Amino acid sequence: MLPPIMQGGYSMRVTIVADDNIVLVGSQFPQTVDCSALVAEGKHAVQWYETYGEVEFKGGFDVERGIQTRPPNQFITDFSPYQSYLDAYNVERAKELANEEATLLLKEKAQLAPTK
Repeated sequence: MLPPIMQGGYSMRVTIVADDNIVLVGSQFPQTVDCSALVAEGKHAVQWYETYGEVEFKGGFDVERGIQTRPPNQFITDFSPYQSYLDAYNVERAKELANEEATLLLKEKAQLAPTK
């Protein structure tokens, strides 16, 4: 069993919403990540709960019976096929944090600058 590897080497709750190109980790802000490969495989979402997870598939509509159809969720115990999405999340999150830090530094510098 391979849990997702976060920056710092620990695992946690991960949600990948393929249709929306969104990855969420714990209670952090979501990051936009290209999930087109998952969409092409008919996957709607991947949910990871520390040591296990599930893959949710996209469904269709059965016109004859008038009902939505969708394959059952697939139980998983190995996150490694989805690690690249978490890695991309970490890259985007690091960029976001760097931008926030740069913005704060510029604001501080502007406040310290002498006024004329």
